[in-house]
Amino acid sequence: MSKERFKGSSYTDLTTSTVDSLGYLQISFQSVKANRRFYIAYPHNGCNGDTGWLLVKESILTKPCKVDQVSETTIWYSGSTKKDYFNNYLIADLMTVEVNIDVTCDDRDLRIDNAVYNVTGNQFNDSVKYRCLGGFNHTSGDLYRQCNHLGYWTGTSPTCSAVCDITSLHIDNANYTITGNLYNDTVTYRCLEGSNHTSGDLYRRCNHLGNWTGTSPTCTRPCHCPCGSNEYIKVNDTEALQARLEKIKSKLSIKANETSKARRLKVCAKDERTSAKAVGSILGGLLIGSFVLFIIASDVPLLLREIKKGYRNIRS
Repeated sequence: MSKERFKGSSYTDLTTSTVDSLGYLQISFQSVKANRRFYIAYPHNGCNGDTGWLLVKESILTKPCKVDQVSETTIWYSGSTKKDYFNNYLIADLMTVEVNIDVTCDDRDLRIDNAVYNVTGNQFNDSVKYRCLGGFNHTSGDLYRQCNHLGYWTGTSPTCSAVCDITSLHIDNANYTITGNLYNDTVTYRCLEGSNHTSGDLYRRCNHLGNWTGTSPTCTRPCHCPCGSNEYIKVNDTEALQARLEKIKSKLSIKANETSKARRLKVCAKDERTSAKAVGSILGGLLIGSFVLFIIASDVPLLLREIKKGYRNIRS
């Protein structure tokens, strides 16, 4: 507050043409006896003769005049259309101070991903409000910012992040811990005892696009049987389970006529076919002839000895 910046007032004797003759127009006035603020007065002629338009009594050093004899901050003013004696001053309920700050905030970088915003301007006390788009959550920064007297937006730029899917995080042969499913949340895996980490990432982070970084890890148990010999079926896949049961049942089932008992009870049936009879006759003849030949062949040496013996007896 100075004479150079004075623009006008509602008092008839306090104008731009008279302001230069003022004795006091200042934010703060302090003497050995009094401390006054927003002090507009002229002239000083002792407590009973002092005149002016406005003062704010903020603190007490001594109590030289009526306007100084208060125990709290008090707003004194002339209730007339022009200046008046201090002793005639009235007490105001409040005083408004309007400050015009000529600053500009940079509005070129207000836009952010995954959000819409509404800005009232880029001057002092102008504001910007953000709203995250559907499917995105506010994860950091400020959704409301204001242009301050230094020409900067208050707070920090907000971040609206997508939600990462957590239904696909489970893997076989491992445990995992998760901090959440928003931007910068993490998931950490640990292979179970007896399993080895063979591929993928044991540490993953939710990025601003709603995707987990890296790839899903794999924890593999060592094979003690031919690997891939078992076809695993999920317990909730009823159709696959039923098909597997039918397959196992068909492999374990045996026809009644194929049991060992049934086979022992089987008897030979007569075959009336001509070809069967011929084959039977030939085989029978061969079998009998072989038997007879075997018997005769075993007696041939004895027969020959008897013939020789008889021949010698005849000659003698």
